[in-house]
Amino acid sequence: MVKATVTTKGRVTIPAGIRKSLGLTPGDRVTWTRHLDGTVAMVKFQGDGSRNDLRESAVADQRTEFSSRDDG
Repeated sequence: MVKATVTTKGRVTIPAGIRKSLGLTPGDRVTWTRHLDGTVAMVKFQGDGSRNDLRESAVADQRTEFSSRDDG
C-alpha cells in the first residue's frame, strides 16, 4: 500500500512508483473513477476527450481496479 497526503488545495502527489508503472510524465492527464464499494481507480487518459474516449477510459479504470485487487 502506498500513502499520499492531500494538501490544503486538494492536491496529491502521485508516488513515483505509480507514475512509473502507469507511464505518466509531466503534462499527462489522468481519469479518476469512484466505485460504489468506495474504491477509486486512476488511469492515464489517452484520447481527445470525445465521448468514445471517455467510455474507453472508464473500461480501462475497471480493468485497473480488478488488476490491483489481484495484486493484493
